[in-house]
Formats: sequence, C-alpha cells, structure tokens
Amino acid sequence: GQLSFEGPVRVSYSGGIFRAGALMLEPFSALLPQPAYILCTPVLSPVAGAALLAFREFLPGQQTAAAEALARVEKA
Repeated sequence: GQLSFEGPVRVSYSGGIFRAGALMLEPFSALLPQPAYILCTPVLSPVAGAALLAFREFLPGQQTAAAEALARVEKA
C-alpha cells in the first residue's frame, strides 16, 4: 500500500555528510517534491534521536517529556 499524509511532511537528515552544508542540503532538498515535503534542520542529535526512539518503544506516552528533556540537555 501507499502512505497517505495530511499536510506537508517534515523531513530531516542525519549523518556527517550533511556537515558539507549547502553542497549536500541543496540537492537533497531539490529531490523533495514541494510543497508536499519540507526539509527541516534536525532538532536533536543522532544519539538523542535514538534515545527518543527507545522512549517511544519502551515508555509509550512519555515521548513529549523525553524530547523536551533531551533538548534541554543538549543545549546545556
């Protein structure tokens, strides 16, 4: 089956290759059909993102609190 989304889909990226900045981000963004997809800067580091996935898997319902706590820790 096909996925169906309402409104624009936010797409982010991860990995050292994106440290190249516009050299990688511009072609990547150009591949995303507009306006259905919006390229967003990552909110969390890859490690924090993995921790958030673990919260979602093992402590459902606590994702929002976990994401906020991880964001605070990363800003410190």
